[in-house]
Amino acid sequence: MGEGEEMMKLEEQVVSLDLAKALKEAGYLQQGLWWWVLNKDNEYDLWSYRKLTVPKKVTAIVAPTAAEILEDLPHIIEKIFILRIWKNENGYFLDYFNAYTDKPYSMAGYSNSSGRTLSNALALMWLYLKKEGLI
Repeated sequence: MGEGEEMMKLEEQVVSLDLAKALKEAGYLQQGLWWWVLNKDNEYDLWSYRKLTVPKKVTAIVAPTAAEILEDLPHIIEKIFILRIWKNENGYFLDYFNAYTDKPYSMAGYSNSSGRTLSNALALMWLYLKKEGLI
Protein backbone atom coordinates (compact mmCIF):
# COMPACT_ATOMS: atom_id res chain seq x y z
CA MET A 1 0.00 0.00 0.00
CA GLY A 2 1.14 3.48 -0.81
CA GLU A 3 1.37 6.27 1.69
CA GLY A 4 -2.02 7.72 2.60
CA GLU A 5 -3.97 4.73 1.26
CA GLU A 6 -6.47 3.07 3.56
CA MET A 7 -6.55 -0.65 4.15
CA MET A 8 -9.39 -2.50 2.47
CA LYS A 9 -12.23 -3.20 4.89
CA LEU A 10 -13.24 -6.80 5.52
CA GLU A 11 -16.71 -6.07 4.13
CA GLU A 12 -15.03 -5.24 0.80
CA GLN A 13 -13.23 -8.60 0.70
CA VAL A 14 -16.34 -10.78 1.04
CA VAL A 15 -19.65 -10.75 -0.81
CA SER A 16 -22.36 -8.39 0.38
CA LEU A 17 -25.10 -9.77 2.61
CA ASP A 18 -27.66 -9.56 -0.21
CA LEU A 19 -25.41 -11.50 -2.58
CA ALA A 20 -24.57 -14.03 0.16
CA LYS A 21 -28.31 -14.66 0.58
CA ALA A 22 -28.75 -15.03 -3.20
CA LEU A 23 -25.81 -17.45 -3.38
CA LYS A 24 -27.25 -19.57 -0.58
CA GLU A 25 -30.66 -19.65 -2.24
CA ALA A 26 -29.03 -20.71 -5.53
CA GLY A 27 -27.24 -23.60 -3.85
CA TYR A 28 -23.77 -22.20 -3.20
CA LEU A 29 -21.93 -24.51 -0.80
CA GLN A 30 -22.12 -23.11 2.73
CA GLN A 31 -18.44 -23.45 3.58
CA GLY A 32 -15.95 -20.64 3.96
CA LEU A 33 -13.72 -18.54 6.15
CA TRP A 34 -16.21 -15.73 6.76
CA TRP A 35 -19.91 -15.74 7.63
CA TRP A 36 -22.74 -13.24 7.91
CA VAL A 37 -24.26 -14.11 11.31
CA LEU A 38 -27.56 -12.82 12.66
CA ASN A 39 -27.00 -11.15 16.05
CA LYS A 40 -29.39 -10.60 18.97
CA ASP A 41 -30.39 -7.21 17.53
CA ASN A 42 -31.59 -8.95 14.35
CA GLU A 43 -28.71 -7.52 12.31
CA TYR A 44 -25.92 -9.36 10.51
CA ASP A 45 -22.26 -9.19 11.56
CA LEU A 46 -19.22 -10.75 9.91
CA TRP A 47 -17.73 -13.62 11.89
CA SER A 48 -14.69 -15.71 11.18
CA TYR A 49 -15.03 -19.46 10.85
CA ARG A 50 -13.22 -19.94 14.18
CA LYS A 51 -15.72 -17.79 16.03
CA LEU A 52 -18.60 -19.63 14.36
CA THR A 53 -17.42 -22.98 15.71
CA VAL A 54 -18.59 -21.99 19.20
CA PRO A 55 -21.43 -24.45 19.96
CA LYS A 56 -24.36 -22.07 19.64
CA LYS A 57 -27.40 -22.14 17.43
CA VAL A 58 -26.90 -19.25 15.05
CA THR A 59 -28.38 -18.12 11.76
CA ALA A 60 -25.40 -17.86 9.44
CA ILE A 61 -24.78 -17.44 5.72
CA VAL A 62 -21.36 -17.97 4.19
CA ALA A 63 -19.68 -14.73 3.02
CA PRO A 64 -17.21 -16.03 0.44
CA THR A 65 -14.07 -14.14 -0.44
CA ALA A 66 -13.10 -13.45 -4.04
CA ALA A 67 -10.54 -16.27 -3.87
CA GLU A 68 -13.15 -18.76 -2.65
CA ILE A 69 -15.64 -17.90 -5.41
CA LEU A 70 -12.94 -17.84 -8.07
CA GLU A 71 -12.07 -21.43 -7.17
CA ASP A 72 -15.72 -22.37 -7.88
CA LEU A 73 -15.90 -20.72 -11.30
CA PRO A 74 -14.90 -22.63 -14.41
CA HIS A 75 -11.78 -21.24 -16.08
CA ILE A 76 -13.18 -22.14 -19.49
CA ILE A 77 -16.65 -22.68 -21.03
CA GLU A 78 -17.32 -24.71 -24.19
CA LYS A 79 -13.58 -25.28 -24.71
CA ILE A 80 -12.84 -21.78 -26.07
CA PHE A 81 -14.37 -19.17 -23.72
CA ILE A 82 -11.87 -18.12 -21.04
CA LEU A 83 -12.60 -16.21 -17.84
CA ARG A 84 -11.38 -12.60 -18.03
CA ILE A 85 -11.30 -10.12 -15.13
CA TRP A 86 -10.49 -6.41 -15.38
CA LYS A 87 -10.86 -3.29 -13.27
CA ASN A 88 -11.49 0.40 -13.84
CA GLU A 89 -12.54 3.34 -11.66
CA ASN A 90 -16.11 1.97 -11.46
CA GLY A 91 -15.22 -1.47 -10.14
CA TYR A 92 -14.50 -4.96 -11.41
CA PHE A 93 -15.77 -6.61 -14.58
CA LEU A 94 -15.81 -10.25 -15.65
CA ASP A 95 -16.74 -12.16 -18.73
CA TYR A 96 -15.87 -15.28 -20.64
CA PHE A 97 -14.31 -14.39 -23.98
CA ASN A 98 -13.34 -16.32 -27.08
CA ALA A 99 -9.57 -16.55 -27.02
CA TYR A 100 -9.49 -16.73 -30.82
CA THR A 101 -11.78 -13.82 -31.71
CA ASP A 102 -11.67 -11.79 -28.45
CA LYS A 103 -15.49 -11.69 -28.50
CA PRO A 104 -17.37 -12.31 -25.25
CA TYR A 105 -19.52 -15.35 -24.63
CA SER A 106 -23.04 -14.10 -25.06
CA MET A 107 -26.27 -15.77 -24.03
CA ALA A 108 -29.62 -13.98 -23.78
CA GLY A 109 -27.99 -10.58 -24.06
CA TYR A 110 -25.46 -11.29 -21.35
CA SER A 111 -21.98 -9.90 -21.79
CA ASN A 112 -20.38 -9.48 -18.35
CA SER A 113 -20.88 -9.11 -14.62
CA SER A 114 -19.68 -6.15 -12.65
CA GLY A 115 -19.45 -5.04 -9.06
CA ARG A 116 -17.79 -2.44 -6.90
CA THR A 117 -15.76 -5.23 -5.30
CA LEU A 118 -14.14 -8.24 -6.90
CA SER A 119 -15.99 -10.64 -4.60
CA ASN A 120 -19.37 -9.16 -5.61
CA ALA A 121 -18.51 -9.28 -9.33
CA LEU A 122 -17.46 -12.92 -8.99
CA ALA A 123 -20.63 -13.73 -7.05
CA LEU A 124 -22.77 -12.19 -9.79
CA MET A 125 -20.94 -14.29 -12.39
CA TRP A 126 -21.43 -17.45 -10.30
CA LEU A 127 -25.17 -16.69 -10.01
CA TYR A 128 -25.45 -16.12 -13.76
CA LEU A 129 -23.64 -19.35 -14.63
CA LYS A 130 -25.75 -21.29 -12.13
CA LYS A 131 -28.97 -19.85 -13.57
CA GLU A 132 -27.88 -20.79 -17.09
CA GLY A 133 -26.92 -24.31 -16.03
CA LEU A 134 -23.24 -23.79 -16.82
CA ILE A 135 -22.08 -24.80 -13.33
